Amino acid sequence: MTDRFVLSEMESRATSLNIGRWSGERLDKDWLAEQVNQGTFDIYKLSLEANDPELYQKLDQLNLPYYLVGMVQEYRVNFKKIPLKKLYHEDASLVLLDDTNREELRKLVMSSFHAVPGSFFQNPWLVDRFSMHDQSKLLADYISGFRPDREKGKECHLLKHRGQYVGFIVNEHYNNLGFARYAGVSPGAKAPGYYIDLVRFIQNCGINYDLEWGFASAQIQNTVVHKVYMREDMIPYKSYINIHINNPHAQ
Repeated sequence: MTDRFVLSEMESRATSLNIGRWSGERLDKDWLAEQVNQGTFDIYKLSLEANDPELYQKLDQLNLPYYLVGMVQEYRVNFKKIPLKKLYHEDASLVLLDDTNREELRKLVMSSFHAVPGSFFQNPWLVDRFSMHDQSKLLADYISGFRPDREKGKECHLLKHRGQYVGFIVNEHYNNLGFARYAGVSPGAKAPGYYIDLVRFIQNCGINYDLEWGFASAQIQNTVVHKVYMREDMIPYKSYINIHINNPHAQ
């Protein structure tokens, strides 16, 4: 957590807007009002823990339009307390992202997320500026950068089964902690259990890397993923509310 908004570079380039982001446990409405009045950004993105009972009262007191764009449930798992697990599909394999399968990853990301409205589409200012295709492409570009040959501790693996790429998972690890950033399964994949494969693989990575805790999250409406997390020894940890505030002077 920082005491100021930071530029979200990829989103800003993609939308031709200055988009700032900040995350924290509690909202200080006077601090937020000062940040918005400075006018540094066109859109202010906030990720706030959902346990603040006065959150909406504080937002209303700002006298600025705000948009609730999503809610995320975070889970965690203690790698020291779970065993290595076989994949649900024992004949499947996970392949590290490199130049030879980069286009396959792009196809998977585009197909997995293209039909899922992202947070931008809860912000009326962005509906006509940034299509679902644009947002899927932005995400694919971002995920393509998770390669250990580019930045230590960042990885993306593609799930391959019976000669076909059917899913992917993106992870990052540092300070003895592991984070599953994104995961997806191709809508065309017919066999059940692919998301279980992804979760078990990334847990096995955490154990093999001798990490202590692992974290993963899912949009609150994604009930299938929540069921998989609970089934695979993951414990609900924190909930976050994502909010957009548009700069009233930039519209």
